[in-house]
Amino acid sequence: MVDPAEAIGRAREAVSQRAELPGMSLMEHLEELRRRIVHSAAYLAVGFFLAWFLHDRLVGFIQAPLTKIGKSLVFTHPWTR
Repeated sequence: MVDPAEAIGRAREAVSQRAELPGMSLMEHLEELRRRIVHSAAYLAVGFFLAWFLHDRLVGFIQAPLTKIGKSLVFTHPWTR
């Protein structure tokens, strides 16, 4: 069993050691955020265009188990097939 006082002492020591380490400045945090947002937007765009050009194959892949049993997908939106 761990002594609660000992655990609290170790936690305080870990926090004080972390406080002494040099951290990132606000500008470094903002640059990191910008980099991650740009990468996310690029990956999203690539995924969108791949899905756009392959949508017939994707729908066919999803619909394949239903067509094997003689059923079809039900579309409730007017812009879909």
